[in-house]
Amino acid sequence: MSASGGSRKAAASAERGPFSQVREWLGFGFLRAAPLVRAMLPSIVRLARPLSRRLLPLTTEIDCRIRDGVGAGLWLRVRPRYEAQYWRGDYEYEVQHLLEQMVHAGDVVYDIGAHAGFFAVIAARLVGDTGAVFAFEPDPANAARIERAATLNDFFWLSVTRSAAWHTKGKAHFALAGNRSSRNTGAVVSGGAAAETGVVEVDAVTLDAHCGRTRPPTLIKVDVEGAEASVLKGAVGTLRFHHPTLILELHNASALDSVQQVLSRYVLEHLPHSAGSWPTHVVARATD
Repeated sequence: MSASGGSRKAAASAERGPFSQVREWLGFGFLRAAPLVRAMLPSIVRLARPLSRRLLPLTTEIDCRIRDGVGAGLWLRVRPRYEAQYWRGDYEYEVQHLLEQMVHAGDVVYDIGAHAGFFAVIAARLVGDTGAVFAFEPDPANAARIERAATLNDFFWLSVTRSAAWHTKGKAHFALAGNRSSRNTGAVVSGGAAAETGVVEVDAVTLDAHCGRTRPPTLIKVDVEGAEASVLKGAVGTLRFHHPTLILELHNASALDSVQQVLSRYVLEHLPHSAGSWPTHVVARATD
């Protein structure tokens, strides 16, 4: 990390104060040690759980380094109670290694539904400072986490668009995931007033419009809780003229059918780990 990146990290940590940092890391330590202690002394885990919850409330977020996997050593802002796979680095190993194989220095990656930025920071490491990563995340809390991760890793080529990638430009209603969760199930909803509990109005953009203002993608990763076809309908020009490879998470057969209709010039391949089950990961490559 550069000196400027280190100073930004120090400033970000100082915002919380030393007591908050110590409390968070004590609680985080309980969580990291829990599997080993549980196996050896289950009664101690039961006694320590209330203390851990006091030290580390359910909605706590902390900065930590990813321990393993393709992202090992990278900084991420996590909710440790819900995102153990993120800080351990074992989240969707097959997708991680697929990115490692497919993304190269100088590439441009669009991460649609980027959540906390786990795959965005991995992609940013792979493309390097001659490439670019554009993370699309309409949930304000998640978008802030990605921006923080970009700062902590000194990835100035990772940028966040706080909008929903959609088939039309304008406004959309977005149902936020519950606060006591990983906040990874938010989704654009049809109808419903923005004043409805848990539903906010967000900007909607098309990938075609975004591509017209920036560098075209070599790879697009999409995980948007069932709205993949709507995202791709807003990217028909990008798909036709630039032929990016796609990595899609699909949640049911209906979503797969809808995506296949949009991707008539693409060949779809299911990843082995998810073939025959839902959700499934699909790689789509252009045929011409």
